[in-house]
Order: sequence, then structure tokens, then C-alpha cells
Amino acid sequence: SAAAAAASSSTGPTATSSIPSSSSFASGLSWGTGGHIISAIGQLASVAMGDFTHHLDRLLPIIIDALEDEAISSARRMVAVRTLGQLVQGTAYVIQPYEKYPSLLPAMLAAARNEHNWATRREVIRTLGILGARDPLLCKDIDLLGGGGTGGPPRDKVGSKRVCDGGFAGADAKGALLGGVMEGPLGASSKSGVGGGLGSESFYATRAISALLTILKSPSLTEHHATAIQAVMFIFQSLGRKCVTFLPQTIPLFLKVTQAAPDSKVREGFLDSQLNKLIRIVGSRIEAFARPILNAVEQFWATKRLQPHILVLLEDLSHALGPKLTPHLTTLIPLILEGLNPDASASKEGSFPTMRTLETLASNGNLTPFLSTIISSLTGLFDPQRVPLAVLQRAVSVLNVLCSFSEIQDHTARVLQPMARLASSCPLPLHANILRALCTLVQTLGRGFLVYAPLVTGIAAKCADCKDKRPLRRYRVLVASLLRQVQAR
Repeated sequence: SAAAAAASSSTGPTATSSIPSSSSFASGLSWGTGGHIISAIGQLASVAMGDFTHHLDRLLPIIIDALEDEAISSARRMVAVRTLGQLVQGTAYVIQPYEKYPSLLPAMLAAARNEHNWATRREVIRTLGILGARDPLLCKDIDLLGGGGTGGPPRDKVGSKRVCDGGFAGADAKGALLGGVMEGPLGASSKSGVGGGLGSESFYATRAISALLTILKSPSLTEHHATAIQAVMFIFQSLGRKCVTFLPQTIPLFLKVTQAAPDSKVREGFLDSQLNKLIRIVGSRIEAFARPILNAVEQFWATKRLQPHILVLLEDLSHALGPKLTPHLTTLIPLILEGLNPDASASKEGSFPTMRTLETLASNGNLTPFLSTIISSLTGLFDPQRVPLAVLQRAVSVLNVLCSFSEIQDHTARVLQPMARLASSCPLPLHANILRALCTLVQTLGRGFLVYAPLVTGIAAKCADCKDKRPLRRYRVLVASLLRQVQAR
């Protein structure tokens, strides 16, 4: 009180100059003497106000240690709580203490719940009001009355540290409550952040997924596996991107169940509907599971009826991962190209899915390491006598996309020579497709085009009678512009 009276007549540096030594002195004494010093510091804070801000980092740890000390008396805890309120109120240092000192909120809540002295409880509640409240959306799994309730036993060690994910204890504590009440496939993972507490919107989804995964793990419930996978996917659709936390538990189990399924219809439904939906939901987050998924795909490839679904799956993976998918395609590209031999292309229904997939992979930059093999397979289709016009058009379109890669320079001759033969004997509707591919190639080659100018000009002349004149005009403009640039240099 004497210190406060002195401070009231001389605030500022004079009042705060004794804080470093006082806080050090208080931290080294028992709470018999240190409690009076801490109380005086609190009264000083009420007077000096903002001048105390620089000393909070020294004072708050001492007060928090006192709050966490179960051996001190109720009166001393009252002093610590009141001083904390005075410091916060005087310096307007609200909300942030929760973030900087993660143990502060659990200690205050434990005092409000377990303190037998009602005067101390009221002081705790008052100080909580001064400290302010975090956004409840950031602190869903703080259970203010969890554990024993009023006068009940102290909360267990895990529960006392469970605070919000917005800056208190972090994601490792987020699933502590769920881990204690749920037994099942997700029980262990809940403790590392999956699911959240009872207040979390994903709590009930976690419980449901855990039960469904239990069904999938049971060999005696094989007939229910397809339905269980559908149910999990329905939950994932409702969660959206939040379902990413469940992927480490669900995807390996999905693949295991699908591979072991005796009925190929289960695999077909999984590849055609469920896995594609999952990839579209999580997007690039599927990267960690690309290798296991593609390993399963290779095993399924031998089943002809599954191949169209696998191709669609590869397109979705390509859209989601972009160039990151490329390293995983080494063993799959030869399987895909099997559908491009001339005999298999006699029916356009059999080759169109393969063409579409190659075009998608090429557009997303997944085919650069495989250009040599793919160009050979595509140009092998350039036989108008055996291959339908629609297949030829699609093959030239895929080649058009490949011509936009800078790496095509090493394969230019392998592209142009088959294209020259095709231009000599192909139907009229294909001429426009060939000219578009030539335009792309000219743009990519730049000055390197001049080496192949006679061959390219001959191809363009053979296609000059196409009905759509726009590709031909564009080709002539590109060549003229390139020649002007060369002459200017």
C-alpha cells in the first residue's frame, strides 16, 4: 500500500524503476514475503498503467507459477489472481497472454473449478473477464466445465493442457478429449489432432468414420465393405477439405479392401465413383498417397473392364497434382500405350479413352520424359487405311499438345516425317488438325524451324485445300514473322 501511495504521486519511470529488482526478489522468496511484493506490484500497475508493459514478461511467469502451485494457500492464490487482473487492466494487455503463455488458461479454469474459497473463485472469474475471450470458433474444444464440475476433482493432466488450436497448446492436444472417449481405428490418431473435442464440428464425423473403418477391417463383414466405403465418402463430401486429416487411416484401408474384394464390381465402383470423388475433394493433398494408389491401379489394369475407370482416375490425379504426378507414371505409360496399336484402334470406342487421357496428361506436363515412346505410338496410328478418321484427329490433337514442349526439338524429325506421309493420303477434314500442329511446332522451334522449313512448307502445301482457312492463315503469319526476325538480325 505504501508503494502504491508513493507511485500515485510519482508515476512513470520513478514508479517502474523498482520493478526488475522487485520481481527478481519476489521470485526468489517464499510466498510469505514474495506475496506482499507481488501485491504491491499489482497496485503499482494500477497507477503506472502503460509504463508497466515492458515488465510483463518478467512478472507474468511468476504469477502463473503461483496459480499452478497446488501447495499455496487460497489467500495467496487470491493475491496472484488479483495482481494478474491489475496488471492486465492497467496495461490493456488482453487476449495475448493466452497465446504467449499456453498454461495460463488451464490454470485459471482449474482454479475456477477446484478452488474451495468462493471469494477466490469470484476473483478468478473477474480476472478472466478482464483478460478477455478468444474467438470461440478458434477455441471449440475448450470445455469450461469439463472434468469434475464445481468442487469436483481436478482435471487429469491431459485435459488440463487441452486448449484451443488458435495459438495455445497446438494441434497435438486438439484430440485429447476424443482420444479418451473413443475406441476404434481412429483412437490413436485422435490424439494427434484428428477429430477435435466434443465442441468440434468434426467430432461426430470422427466417431462415424471410426465405426465404418471397424467394419472395413473385419473380414467377416465383406458384404458390407462397399456400403461402408460409400458412407465414408459421403462424410468426406460433407467435410470438404477438412477430411484431409482422415486420409492416412482411410486410403490404405480402402485400397486393401478393394484389392482383396472377390467381386470386381466392388473395384469398379471404388475406382469409378469413390476414389475419383476423393481426389476432387482433397486436390493436391492426395500427393502423399499417389504411389499406393498407382500401385493398386497397376494390379487392376489386367481387368479390361476396369481400364476406362483407371484412365479417368489418372486424369483426375493429373489435374490434382500436375507435374508432381510424372515420377509415378514410369510403369503405367507402357500399359496405357498398349491401347494405341493400330489393331486396337480399329474401334474408336477402344482408343478414345486412351487418347483423352494422354491429352490430359500432356496438357498438365506429365509426358515430357516419355516423349520418344509416345511419339512413336501416336505416329504409328497415321494409317488412314486402317485407322478411323476420328481416331486420327484425336492422335494429331495429342501430338499438337506435345509440340508445345521445348523438349520436342529433339524429336522434330520423328514428328514431321510421319506427318508428311499422313498429309499425302489423309481425308480432307484432317488437314486443319495437321496445320494446327504445324503452327504449334513453328512457335516452339523458333529459329530452329528453318532447318525443317522445306519439309514443313511441303506439308502445309498439301493441306492448303482444307475448308477451315484459319489454321493455314495463322501458319503463314507465323512463318512470315519468323523470317522477318531472321532477316532483321
